[in-house]
Amino acid sequence: MRKLKDANGRPMGRDRIAFNAISYVLLALLSLICLLPFLLVISGSFSDQQSIQLYGYQLIPKNFSLDAYKMLFRVVFLLLHLHLRRRTGALVHL
Repeated sequence: MRKLKDANGRPMGRDRIAFNAISYVLLALLSLICLLPFLLVISGSFSDQQSIQLYGYQLIPKNFSLDAYKMLFRVVFLLLHLHLRRRTGALVHL
């Protein structure tokens, strides 16, 4: 059986292997805990407002909706239109 070696090429004992395994598991769990709020925000952006009010934020939306992004792009285009109109002084058709 081949022995595991550390960064210096020395064989690792069972205690070091166990420590590394536990460290990697804890690191993975902490990473998931840190990513969870971002995943909830992203999934909430694809939920409709009524399902968020009824069920709260969920990782998998009950009712899929793109209404938040439609409103976002509508506001962006409106601001762009107003900015171009102010700069040029003319009415810009988008």
